[in-house]
Amino acid sequence: MKEEHLARLKSSDKPLAKIIAKATESWSNKTGRKYPTLHDPLAIETIFREDIVETKSGIVKVELNGDHTYSYTIFSESEEDGPHTVCSDVKADEAVELCIERIIS
Repeated sequence: MKEEHLARLKSSDKPLAKIIAKATESWSNKTGRKYPTLHDPLAIETIFREDIVETKSGIVKVELNGDHTYSYTIFSESEEDGPHTVCSDVKADEAVELCIERIIS
């Protein structure tokens, strides 16, 4: 998210847009970070826009023995199709634009 996106949310006449703009500002004031990373909207967007991310197949494990670090997620890419698919790259500008457009429309 960038300043232009927050401005569009603020200027929208949609109640949801105004609530999200206010929540974003509140979050920013509390965390000291200017804009949030939109992980949850991205997860939803991949349902109907699979092309918005690039993926890799492999195996995801959660380290619980403390061998690497406790509760660390480890991904091992597989040449064959693995049982798990993870996002390896995101068309971030498109993803944010899609999110903002959905909120203000």
